[in-house]
Amino acid sequence: MKHTNFPSTPQRQRGAVLAIGLLILVVMTLIGVTGMSTSGLQLKMAGNLKDWHIAFQAVEAGLRDGETDIASERGGGSDNKCSTFGVTPEYDGICRTDPGTLQSIWQTIDFKDSASTQKYVLYGAKTGATALSGVVTQPRYIIEPVPTSKSGESLRPPKKTKTFRVTAVGYGGTAEANIMAQSTTVLP
Repeated sequence: MKHTNFPSTPQRQRGAVLAIGLLILVVMTLIGVTGMSTSGLQLKMAGNLKDWHIAFQAVEAGLRDGETDIASERGGGSDNKCSTFGVTPEYDGICRTDPGTLQSIWQTIDFKDSASTQKYVLYGAKTGATALSGVVTQPRYIIEPVPTSKSGESLRPPKKTKTFRVTAVGYGGTAEANIMAQSTTVLP
């Protein structure tokens, strides 16, 4: 049998494996941290989208509530610019555009007014609808009669319809998630 002689003194190692191993660990750590921050951002985006959907559903409910309010024969309206809540309860939230201005009431009204000076109607206040859950505050709306006469229509017989614009604001799970929407309703 033949014996192979191995050198008895180990050769000097240079540590290349250690350096490559540390480099791989640093890269893996960076990938992990990036993945965690990305998933945190995606979680925030999903939460914001959920809030937006809640606010959208709330504003839709506010519009339906305003349309129900109009259909209840309360759409006669007051002669003033916009009734302050509680002053003339039969006209709460029913607004008329001031002919001297070019802006509609919905462009000037503050839907975040305090309860003592509000000119809007809270969801369910006039229709008895059940309060919505999961929203930071209930939707609110105003009703504006819309003039139906246009230039040239004076020659035609007057229509026996009333047109109203409902402007509503709905809130999601936070006050920052709010949406304003409008609908137009025509009554015979």
